Amino acid sequence: MKTFKQFKEDNQHIPEGYGAIVSGALKLGGKALAAYSAYNATKNLAKGNYGKAALDTVGVIPGGRVFKGIRKLGGAKNLAKLGSATQSTARLNITGKTPNTFARGVDKAFDKSVEYGGKLIKKIRGK
Repeated sequence: MKTFKQFKEDNQHIPEGYGAIVSGALKLGGKALAAYSAYNATKNLAKGNYGKAALDTVGVIPGGRVFKGIRKLGGAKNLAKLGSATQSTARLNITGKTPNTFARGVDKAFDKSVEYGGKLIKKIRGK
């Protein structure tokens, strides 16, 4: 088993820019999903599907914005946390009752990452 000092020495060779690249890619992916959700909301609104348009609109607003908005309106911190958690739950379709474009996009991305991660692990193990 490695000591902490050995662990730190081994990880010094990983460029620090990787974290920034991954973080930026995740932010860009989230913004792209939000934009796609807004596009589908507009498309559903034009068709007259108001319920679907409302659910797709939920995917556009991040939970952090809800938190900041409630705080600006003078809401308590716990109320703002509750609003943020509710928004995130609806946005990611955790309950299964709010099927929106954003949640479908996240599900597809997650499924593909698991699939490719499994292939990578099999390749590393030599199977």
